[in-house]
Amino acid sequence: MTLTRLTQQLHPIVFNCYNAGENVYNHYANIIVGTNGYNIKPYVLNLIYSFGNIYECIRDVVVFF
Repeated sequence: MTLTRLTQQLHPIVFNCYNAGENVYNHYANIIVGTNGYNIKPYVLNLIYSFGNIYECIRDVVVFF
């Protein structure tokens, strides 16, 4: 009986944790397909204009390790 009560209390946590990956995937799929419509221009521009920040983050991680 105690095990049944514990699993009933853990159910929402397990359910939300299980669906978290699916929710994240659906969110980004909606942004890529729905909002941008497979338009590659925003991604290329973001990569070009943010290259300095990306490079610094990678360099910091390398230097840290």
